[in-house]
Amino acid sequence: MISSLYSGTTGMQANSVAMGVVGSNIANVNTIGFKTGTASFANILSQNLSDGGVEVWGMNQSWAQGSLQHTGNATDMAVVGKGLFMVTDETGQTYYTRAGAFNFDRNGNLVNNDGLRLQGYRLGPGGQLGAIGDINIAGLSSPPSATSEMFMDFNLSGEVAAATATIEGSEPYSGVTYTAASPGEEGNKISVRYIDSGEGGLAVSVSGTAITVDLGGATPTASEVADAVNNDPDAGDLVEATAVGNGTGQVETCDTAFLSGGAEPSDFTAAMTVYDSLGNPVNLSIDFTYDAEGCQWNWIARSSAGTPGGYGIIKFDESGHLDMANSKWDTGTPQDDPPAPSKTIEEDGNPEITIENLTSGAANMTIEWDMTNNSVITGYAAPSAVSSQNQNGYASGDLIDVKLTNKGIITGVFSNGKTEDIYQVGLAGFSNYQGLMAIGDNLYKETVNSGEPIFGAPDTGGRGSINSGALEMSNVDLADEFVKMITIQRAYQANSKVIVTSDQLLQDLINLKR
Repeated sequence: MISSLYSGTTGMQANSVAMGVVGSNIANVNTIGFKTGTASFANILSQNLSDGGVEVWGMNQSWAQGSLQHTGNATDMAVVGKGLFMVTDETGQTYYTRAGAFNFDRNGNLVNNDGLRLQGYRLGPGGQLGAIGDINIAGLSSPPSATSEMFMDFNLSGEVAAATATIEGSEPYSGVTYTAASPGEEGNKISVRYIDSGEGGLAVSVSGTAITVDLGGATPTASEVADAVNNDPDAGDLVEATAVGNGTGQVETCDTAFLSGGAEPSDFTAAMTVYDSLGNPVNLSIDFTYDAEGCQWNWIARSSAGTPGGYGIIKFDESGHLDMANSKWDTGTPQDDPPAPSKTIEEDGNPEITIENLTSGAANMTIEWDMTNNSVITGYAAPSAVSSQNQNGYASGDLIDVKLTNKGIITGVFSNGKTEDIYQVGLAGFSNYQGLMAIGDNLYKETVNSGEPIFGAPDTGGRGSINSGALEMSNVDLADEFVKMITIQRAYQANSKVIVTSDQLLQDLINLKR
């Protein structure tokens, strides 16, 4: 009979503990990464009985996945699946947590709200995992890289203008237009004049590049003059004559008129900034000069930052595409005029440009000018222009931002435009998560029951992945907790009734002797 009193008391104590667990769950419904606790009545009862009524109670936790809340903060992380973040304090003590609210402190450490430092792997070349330690970005920078390759998309104008002149008379339709038979500068030397000797009729004569039309006392029309010039072998080699309009107007004597506007393609310069081994910008220009005699473009590399070397010729086929078999290049500076490089793009590959004796003291540079794979080089009848260019060198850069992937890789973004994977967040897995000891502040410690942590990269070895820019919320189900609360309340009331009833039975027992 006395034991029933103790049983009721133990039940009330057990349900008080269970109500405390429910209260803790409800209080932490909005706590990041919180895991629901569940009181185990079987353990409470058996432990109390076996220990002679001393209260020793146990609590299990639900490690079910909590819902994710996206925050937009790049350093917030949520574990999806198994695993916990590993954090350390200033003494080196290690703790584990599912709360992934992290940010960088003034020393560059990635820490949680309590200043505990997140642990991860320092990444080496090719993403190789280094040693486990604090994730710290203080002093990180991107080293410079010298330019070793460049390319340009450009057009070198294939348009060669022909010189022209139009001689107009006083009557309508008396004009005749003269166009040089060959385009280029030579057409500007051609001249045309009308004279009237007074006899002999219309005649055409040529002296060098001077064309003379003698009216010979006649009154020819523009069409007749144009036909006479075109039919004269010497004049026809120089110009083509075309009457203006219907050509019915009569021509008249005039002063000498020179054809004009004939031109070869203009010289062109393409400029680019490259970088030396110290990260200094180096101005590099390619000067193109049209060679009418060879129907080709001569080019030479120039730079004021050192001694440049590299020259060549560019030729185009009848479609305006680069003729690699006849486009040549060489290193150094041209020794002949016009230049006579010895290497062809087809046989020897892309041209190489060197810059030596750099004023910055940097190492000598050798740059491959990619004309075959990434460049589009044309000789169309359009203005000479560079449409695209690029090179693979860059200056040193300071860290300006970080990004985080779902693999837990922290990528640094640097001021020189480069990105680099610098750390990978690690996760700790355990054989028995129920064996972890909750110590408050969303932290856990390993115990003999939990087993030693198995630390590794996310999404490996049974560990979950990391969702960046999000936080895992509490997995507490309020509806379930309210049901538990009602059940515990009823159980507490029932145990109190056991004590009251047992007391009444004892009273009846005592009254038997009266």
